[in-house]
Amino acid sequence: MTGENRRWLSAVLVLVLAASVGLTVRGQAPKPDKDDTWMMKGAATIACGALTSDLRTGRSVWEGYYRNAGVSFLSGANFHASLTHTGDPDVGAHTSPEAVLAAVELYCGSHPLDDVGGALADEYVRLAAIVPAESPAYSSPARSGRAH
Repeated sequence: MTGENRRWLSAVLVLVLAASVGLTVRGQAPKPDKDDTWMMKGAATIACGALTSDLRTGRSVWEGYYRNAGVSFLSGANFHASLTHTGDPDVGAHTSPEAVLAAVELYCGSHPLDDVGGALADEYVRLAAIVPAESPAYSSPARSGRAH
């Protein structure tokens, strides 16, 4: 390594160290808790009007896509509830994917400019408000206190 290269490398190292010390002195913005962050992708980001159009013009092509988006949304929201120990991790457990899609279609018919994610969130809230009948067939670990 030549003297010129060493000086250049030393200058870069000094700048990097100064920048990192500056961040330590000034402090950093708190990082969000990894369990409290979420995002929606795929079908959830599509406008409700597009969902309505897709299902009217090509139901056989699109129905599975949107039905799976509903299942994925509920699964993700329930996983988050389980991970953070907040809410019910079994929302929609006794609801068919077809019923979720039907509710999303109704919502989207009235709110064509909203995203499908808004329709799914609305259905999640509606399902979360329903208390499943206590029965031997329903054995949720979360409800019985065996979760965690």
